[in-house]
Amino acid sequence: ANGNLWVNNMSAHSRYFSPSSMARRIGCTASAAMEDGREDTPSEFALWGTAAHTICELCAGGKTTTEPRGLLHQIVEGVKVTEEMVAACDAALAHMREFTGCGPVETEKRVSLEHAGHPEMFGTADVVRDEPFSELFIFDYKFGAGVAVAVENNPALMSYALMAAGPLLHTYEWIHLGISQPRTSDRLQRWSIRPGTLAVWRDEVLCPTLEAIKTGKTRSGPSAD
Repeated sequence: ANGNLWVNNMSAHSRYFSPSSMARRIGCTASAAMEDGREDTPSEFALWGTAAHTICELCAGGKTTTEPRGLLHQIVEGVKVTEEMVAACDAALAHMREFTGCGPVETEKRVSLEHAGHPEMFGTADVVRDEPFSELFIFDYKFGAGVAVAVENNPALMSYALMAAGPLLHTYEWIHLGISQPRTSDRLQRWSIRPGTLAVWRDEVLCPTLEAIKTGKTRSGPSAD
């Protein structure tokens, strides 16, 4: 394994240490080195999902006064907006608003684990609602049409929560995680975790995984996505 994988290639940070890859990394720490040098060409499905994410960001973040239907037949992220995409975005936004309630939200929020000694791990959380000294809400849009992604014990969302909370993790009473995957299920998924439980997972699972990859002391094993 290449212990310097993250040091000399800034563009590799989000690829090898992104929250979305954490289930795979935790299951097989050697997977980062295995992917080194491999071309990462987005599929048609990934491009579709990127366009849908952008539409939701625009509508949820107040960057446009229109709802998804106002973008029908337009080109977003190089993809033509279809009726199917409009319906999926409408459902995802409805789930997001149900989950976060009436409080203000931040969209595409840049977060990192630098406060915990791991600046190489960063990402962009789809939606964050922060109620200081009370509750933190982390919401993720999923536009895959295959197997449903479970919210409970989800490494990606737990990573986003840790990064968004930063050094103030223990000042919250609850961390709430939510997922909308409208092309697979019409149900909003939600799960809540105590900050102390999340901190234990960070110290016993996440950080040791990151350290193993950075030092090259990795192991092969069954990975997960």
